[in-house]
Amino acid sequence: MLYVANRWGNSVFVYEPGRDRPLRVITAGVDAPIATAVDAAGDLFVGNQGHGRFPRSSVTIYAPGDAKPIRTITDGIKELGAMAIDRAGDVFAANYRGNQVYAYLAGTRKIAKTISNGVVGVVALGVDPSGYLYVSNCQHCLAPVKEVTLTIYTPRTFKLFHTIVKSWRDQPAETDFDNSGNLYLDAGSSIDVYQDHGTKRLRTIGGAAGIFCFDALGNLYSAQPKYINYGGRVLVYAPGAETPEYTITDGVYAPLAVTTDAAGNLYVANSVQNEISVYALGGSTPSRTIQVATGLVDPQGLAFDRAGNLYVANTYSSNVYVYAPGSTKLLRTIESGTVNPTALRFDGEGNLYVSNTAGIGPSGFIGVYAPGESEPRLEISKGINGATYGLAFDAAGNLYVASGCPQHGEPITVYAPGKRNVLRTIGRAGINPCAIALDASGNLYAAVVGLPGDVSVFAPGDSEPSYMVTKGVNYPEGLAFDSSGNLYVSNGRGGNSRRWGSVSVFRPGARRPFRRITEGFKSGAGDPVISPSGDLYVGDGNTIQVYRPGDAKLILTIRQGLHAPTSAVFDSAGNLYVANQGTTRGSSTVTVYGPGSGKVLRTYPAARAFPEALAVGPKR
Repeated sequence: MLYVANRWGNSVFVYEPGRDRPLRVITAGVDAPIATAVDAAGDLFVGNQGHGRFPRSSVTIYAPGDAKPIRTITDGIKELGAMAIDRAGDVFAANYRGNQVYAYLAGTRKIAKTISNGVVGVVALGVDPSGYLYVSNCQHCLAPVKEVTLTIYTPRTFKLFHTIVKSWRDQPAETDFDNSGNLYLDAGSSIDVYQDHGTKRLRTIGGAAGIFCFDALGNLYSAQPKYINYGGRVLVYAPGAETPEYTITDGVYAPLAVTTDAAGNLYVANSVQNEISVYALGGSTPSRTIQVATGLVDPQGLAFDRAGNLYVANTYSSNVYVYAPGSTKLLRTIESGTVNPTALRFDGEGNLYVSNTAGIGPSGFIGVYAPGESEPRLEISKGINGATYGLAFDAAGNLYVASGCPQHGEPITVYAPGKRNVLRTIGRAGINPCAIALDASGNLYAAVVGLPGDVSVFAPGDSEPSYMVTKGVNYPEGLAFDSSGNLYVSNGRGGNSRRWGSVSVFRPGARRPFRRITEGFKSGAGDPVISPSGDLYVGDGNTIQVYRPGDAKLILTIRQGLHAPTSAVFDSAGNLYVANQGTTRGSSTVTVYGPGSGKVLRTYPAARAFPEALAVGPKR
C-alpha cells in the first residue's frame, strides 16, 4: 500500500498497488502531516505538525485498513519537527529545533524516555535496522556557531554512542540505511556513507545531497528540488557507486519525498504540482502519474446546465468538475476525453462541449458529452488547430468554432449537430478570431485580434464577411449581445494609445459605436458579460468593472477574491461566478458574488494537497 501525506489537504491518501485512485482517505486525526512511517505489523504512523500560530501537534497511529486512529500521542509534543519509528513500533519525536527527543514505547502514549545529551536544535531523526537512533542537530539554527553534529544513541538505553561533527555549511539532515545497515547522511552538498553505526566513514558521494531512499536491490535514489541545479531531478546510483548511473528529469518538479515499493517502482512526490510521478524499475519516464489534488487547478471555463449544475474546466489538471446548484461539494468529475480544457458550452439539447488545447488532433479537439454523462459520445478534431476559446451555436444547433487564437489564425469551422466532419469554413487563414458570437438573426460576429483589428460580420450561411466594423475597435478580445441586440466589443487597448481598455457599444447592424466605455480600465478590457438585469461586467486585470444598462458610468469595482480572473457566468438567480486562474498557491478558485454585490458569497476552493511524505506498507 502507498500512503501519501498531504500537508495542505490535512489528509493521507491510501492507494492499492498499481492504482491511481485512493482506496480510502484518512482525515480523522490528521492535521498538516509532515511525516509517515509503517512498522513491521503494518500500522501507519502519521506525524502531524498542526496549523496556525499555536499548532496542536501529534503522532497518530492507525491499524491496517483503518481510517480512524487507534492511538494519539501528544505528550511533550508542542510543534512537531521530526518523527521516526523503529521496527518494534517504538516512536521517536522532537519539537521543531528543540533540545530533546522523546521516546514512546510501542502501544503507549506517554514519554518513556527523554533524550537530551547532545541534542540541540533537532531537524531530523532516523533509526537504523539495529535500533540505533540518529539525531541531526542544527546548532547553527539557534546561534552563530561553526560546527553542527549528528548524534547517535544506543538501542533501548539511548545513551550517547557517537558524535559526527560537521561544518555548519555541511548541515546534517536526512539519514537512511542500505541493505547492509550502512548510514547515508545528507551533508549539505553531498551524501556521506558510514559503517558501524557512524563510527567509520567509507566514502562521500559528491553532488548527491537531497531527499533519498533505497530500493530492494540497493539502488540509491536522490531527489533534488527545482532550486538545486536549476531543475528538479532524481539521481540514480547503483549499489556502492559514487557517480549516478542515470538521471531522471521527466516528471520531476520540486520533489519533497521519494520512496520505492517491493516491485522496485519509484514514487516521487511533486508537492507543488499536487501529484506523484511513478517510475518502473530502471525507467526514466513516468509509467503513470497519480493526481492527489482535491480542488480547482487553473480553472478557465465555466458553464451551467439546465438543472443549474456548475461545470468548471480545470486546465492544468485536465478534468471538468461538476457541482450541484449552490453547493461547493464536488458532485462528479469528468476526466475521460479531457486534455487541458479551456472552454465549455451547452447546446440546445443539453449536450456539453469541452474544448481541449491538446490531444488527438494536430493541437486540439472538442469532446461532446450527453447530458449527465462523463464519457464523450463524440470527439471533433478536424479543422481545429491550436487553443479554442470561441464556441457558439446557431438556432439550428450548428457548432461554430474559432481555434488558434491568437497565434495560428485559422478559419472559423462549422459542424452540423452531432457530426465530427467540417460542414464549411468561414473566413480565411490568418484572421485570428479570438471570440465569436451570433445575434438573434443568425449573423456571425468574429473579433479579429490585431492592432487595430476588426469585428467581421457574416450573414447566415456566408463564408465571406458582409462588412467589417473598425470604428471603435482596437485589439478586440470579447463580444456580447444584450437583450436589445446591442453589440458590446471589449478592446484590449483604448482608442488613445496612452490609455488601456475600453468597451464599444453598437446598435444592431451599426458600424459605428453609439457609446464608448472607458472609465475604470487600467489593464485592458476582458470578455464582456451581461447580467440578467442588463448590467455590464468586464474583467480588468485583477478587478471586474460593472456598468448599468445604457450608461458608461462605473457603478461598482469588484476586487475581493479575484486572482487573475479568466471567465465569468451568471446563474438563473443573477449570482456571478468567476473563474480565477490564480497567481499564488491556493488562489485557483471560483468565487461567487450576489446580484450587484462585490462581496464574496462563497468560494469553490483550490487544490489543497501538497504531498510532503510518502510511505509504503504491506497490502492489508
